[in-house]
Amino acid sequence: MESPHDARVVGHRFVPFTQFFDAAGDGSGSTDMAVDGSGTAVSFKVTAQAGEIIRIERIVMLVYDDTETFEWAKFGSLAALTNGLRLRLRGGSDIDLHGDARIKTFADLICRGFDAVNPSFVATDYAVFALDCRKAFGAPLRIDINDSASLEWEVKDAMDGLDAFQSYATGFLESSVY
Repeated sequence: MESPHDARVVGHRFVPFTQFFDAAGDGSGSTDMAVDGSGTAVSFKVTAQAGEIIRIERIVMLVYDDTETFEWAKFGSLAALTNGLRLRLRGGSDIDLHGDARIKTFADLICRGFDAVNPSFVATDYAVFALDCRKAFGAPLRIDINDSASLEWEVKDAMDGLDAFQSYATGFLESSVY
Protein backbone atom coordinates (compact mmCIF):
# COMPACT_ATOMS: atom_id res chain seq x y z
CA MET A 1 0.00 0.00 0.00
CA GLU A 2 1.28 3.46 -0.85
CA SER A 3 1.96 5.88 1.95
CA PRO A 4 -0.53 8.75 2.33
CA HIS A 5 2.55 10.98 2.20
CA ASP A 6 3.47 9.82 -1.30
CA ALA A 7 3.17 12.84 -3.63
CA ARG A 8 1.25 10.81 -6.18
CA VAL A 9 -1.38 9.90 -3.55
CA VAL A 10 -1.72 13.17 -1.64
CA GLY A 11 -2.58 15.25 -4.71
CA HIS A 12 -1.20 18.49 -3.25
CA ARG A 13 0.20 21.04 -5.62
CA PHE A 14 3.55 21.27 -3.81
CA VAL A 15 4.99 18.37 -1.84
CA PRO A 16 8.49 18.12 -0.30
CA PHE A 17 10.83 16.05 -2.45
CA THR A 18 14.01 14.15 -1.60
CA GLN A 19 15.64 11.52 -3.81
CA PHE A 20 19.10 10.02 -4.11
CA PHE A 21 20.68 10.27 -7.54
CA ASP A 22 20.51 6.74 -8.95
CA ALA A 23 21.30 4.82 -12.10
CA ALA A 24 17.62 4.63 -13.17
CA GLY A 25 16.69 8.21 -12.22
CA ASP A 26 13.42 7.25 -10.54
CA GLY A 27 14.71 6.19 -7.13
CA SER A 28 14.77 2.48 -7.99
CA GLY A 29 18.37 2.13 -9.24
CA SER A 30 21.73 1.90 -7.53
CA THR A 31 22.69 5.00 -5.53
CA ASP A 32 26.29 3.84 -5.06
CA MET A 33 28.38 6.38 -6.95
CA ALA A 34 31.63 4.74 -5.79
CA VAL A 35 32.01 3.10 -9.21
CA ASP A 36 34.70 2.85 -11.85
CA GLY A 37 33.66 5.27 -14.57
CA SER A 38 37.14 5.59 -16.06
CA GLY A 39 36.46 3.36 -19.08
CA THR A 40 32.80 4.19 -19.64
CA ALA A 41 31.14 7.14 -17.91
CA VAL A 42 28.44 6.21 -15.38
CA SER A 43 25.45 8.51 -14.85
CA PHE A 44 23.36 8.98 -11.72
CA LYS A 45 20.25 11.07 -12.06
CA VAL A 46 16.95 12.40 -10.75
CA THR A 47 14.12 12.36 -13.29
CA ALA A 48 10.51 13.58 -13.01
CA GLN A 49 7.73 11.05 -13.44
CA ALA A 50 4.59 11.49 -15.58
CA GLY A 51 2.70 14.68 -14.73
CA GLU A 52 5.40 15.99 -12.41
CA ILE A 53 7.73 18.92 -12.24
CA ILE A 54 10.55 18.78 -9.68
CA ARG A 55 12.16 21.96 -8.42
CA ILE A 56 15.53 21.14 -6.87
CA GLU A 57 16.61 23.57 -4.16
CA ARG A 58 19.59 21.70 -2.71
CA ILE A 59 22.05 19.03 -3.82
CA VAL A 60 23.91 17.16 -1.09
CA MET A 61 27.01 15.00 -1.58
CA LEU A 62 28.18 12.38 0.93
CA VAL A 63 31.67 10.87 0.82
CA TYR A 64 32.91 8.22 3.27
CA ASP A 65 36.27 6.49 3.37
CA ASP A 66 37.92 5.20 6.50
CA THR A 67 41.31 4.44 4.95
CA GLU A 68 42.86 7.89 4.99
CA THR A 69 42.46 11.46 6.19
CA PHE A 70 40.80 13.74 3.66
CA GLU A 71 42.54 16.73 2.14
CA TRP A 72 41.24 19.67 0.11
CA ALA A 73 43.52 18.77 -2.82
CA LYS A 74 42.02 15.26 -3.07
CA PHE A 75 38.57 13.81 -3.60
CA GLY A 76 38.08 11.87 -0.39
CA SER A 77 41.08 9.61 -0.06
CA LEU A 78 41.56 9.57 -3.85
CA ALA A 79 44.14 11.69 -5.63
CA ALA A 80 42.66 14.59 -7.60
CA LEU A 81 40.37 13.10 -10.24
CA THR A 82 41.65 13.02 -13.82
CA ASN A 83 38.38 13.78 -15.63
CA GLY A 84 36.28 15.11 -12.77
CA LEU A 85 32.61 14.94 -11.91
CA ARG A 86 30.12 16.69 -14.15
CA LEU A 87 26.78 18.06 -12.95
CA ARG A 88 24.33 18.81 -15.73
CA LEU A 89 20.72 19.37 -16.53
CA ARG A 90 19.73 17.04 -19.37
CA GLY A 91 16.79 17.64 -21.67
CA GLY A 92 15.99 19.51 -24.86
CA SER A 93 19.38 21.18 -24.54
CA ASP A 94 21.97 19.88 -22.09
CA ILE A 95 23.36 22.44 -19.67
CA ASP A 96 26.63 21.87 -17.81
CA LEU A 97 25.83 23.60 -14.54
CA HIS A 98 29.47 24.50 -13.93
CA GLY A 99 30.41 25.24 -17.53
CA ASP A 100 33.49 23.36 -18.70
CA ALA A 101 34.85 23.14 -15.17
CA ARG A 102 34.85 19.64 -13.66
CA ILE A 103 34.93 18.78 -9.98
CA LYS A 104 38.25 17.02 -9.34
CA THR A 105 38.92 17.82 -5.67
CA PHE A 106 37.08 18.83 -2.52
CA ALA A 107 38.40 22.36 -3.10
CA ASP A 108 36.67 22.36 -6.51
CA LEU A 109 33.35 21.67 -4.77
CA ILE A 110 33.79 24.85 -2.73
CA CYS A 111 34.78 26.81 -5.85
CA ARG A 112 31.59 25.59 -7.58
CA GLY A 113 29.33 26.87 -4.80
CA PHE A 114 29.08 23.86 -2.49
CA ASP A 115 29.28 24.48 1.25
CA ALA A 116 31.21 22.06 3.47
CA VAL A 117 28.65 20.91 6.03
CA ASN A 118 31.41 19.44 8.21
CA PRO A 119 34.38 21.72 7.40
CA SER A 120 36.64 19.94 9.89
CA PHE A 121 36.42 16.74 7.83
CA VAL A 122 40.21 16.50 7.75
CA ALA A 123 39.93 14.88 11.19
CA THR A 124 37.15 12.49 10.17
CA ASP A 125 36.49 9.79 7.60
CA TYR A 126 33.42 11.39 6.01
CA ALA A 127 32.58 14.64 4.25
CA VAL A 128 29.25 16.27 3.48
CA PHE A 129 28.84 19.07 0.94
CA ALA A 130 25.66 20.94 0.04
CA LEU A 131 24.82 23.18 -2.92
CA ASP A 132 22.07 25.75 -2.46
CA CYS A 133 20.64 26.04 -5.99
CA ARG A 134 18.97 29.38 -5.29
CA LYS A 135 22.31 30.85 -4.25
CA ALA A 136 24.35 29.16 -6.99
CA PHE A 137 21.95 29.54 -9.94
CA GLY A 138 19.46 32.21 -8.82
CA ALA A 139 16.51 29.79 -8.66
CA PRO A 140 15.71 26.13 -8.03
CA LEU A 141 16.62 23.79 -10.88
CA ARG A 142 13.51 22.68 -12.82
CA ILE A 143 13.09 19.09 -13.96
CA ASP A 144 10.02 18.62 -16.14
CA ILE A 145 9.02 15.27 -17.64
CA ASN A 146 7.52 17.14 -20.61
CA ASP A 147 11.03 18.36 -21.49
CA SER A 148 12.47 14.86 -20.91
CA ALA A 149 14.68 16.60 -18.37
CA SER A 150 16.81 15.07 -15.66
CA LEU A 151 19.49 16.30 -13.28
CA GLU A 152 22.60 14.15 -13.63
CA TRP A 153 25.98 13.50 -12.08
CA GLU A 154 28.40 11.98 -14.58
CA VAL A 155 31.25 9.91 -13.10
CA LYS A 156 34.23 9.53 -15.47
CA ASP A 157 36.91 8.39 -13.00
CA ALA A 158 37.62 5.37 -10.84
CA MET A 159 35.70 6.24 -7.67
CA ASP A 160 35.50 2.65 -6.43
CA GLY A 161 38.38 3.31 -4.01
CA LEU A 162 35.91 5.15 -1.76
CA ASP A 163 33.92 3.23 0.86
CA ALA A 164 30.76 5.18 0.03
CA PHE A 165 29.83 8.00 -2.32
CA GLN A 166 26.25 9.21 -2.78
CA SER A 167 24.36 12.36 -3.62
CA TYR A 168 20.77 13.39 -3.20
CA ALA A 169 18.51 16.25 -4.23
CA THR A 170 15.87 18.01 -2.16
CA GLY A 171 13.23 20.51 -3.10
CA PHE A 172 9.59 20.18 -3.93
CA LEU A 173 7.41 18.28 -6.31
CA GLU A 174 4.85 20.19 -8.30
CA SER A 175 2.15 18.03 -9.76
CA SER A 176 0.49 19.12 -12.97
CA VAL A 177 -2.24 16.54 -12.30
CA TYR A 178 -4.90 17.77 -9.87
